[in-house]
Amino acid sequence: MQTTEKKQGDNAMDILEYIPYGKGNAVKREELRDMLGVSDRDMRRMIAQARKDAPIINLSDGYGYYRPNDKDDLMRYILQDS
Repeated sequence: MQTTEKKQGDNAMDILEYIPYGKGNAVKREELRDMLGVSDRDMRRMIAQARKDAPIINLSDGYGYYRPNDKDDLMRYILQDS
């Protein structure tokens, strides 16, 4: 019997579908948490896991999380991660 139920650990890559490209489209962690129905701790863990596979930017300006869509964004990610 096949099931569509997922464990929370299975959502790490799925979260990339909810994190948009470009700073102007950034989404706050609280919004992501509510969309996926997980705790804040689980959301942070899922973001950390997804960052192993794709760049996810979260600047300290309060805009939220987004994926880089140009060279400047990618440089922000590299500098943030250093």
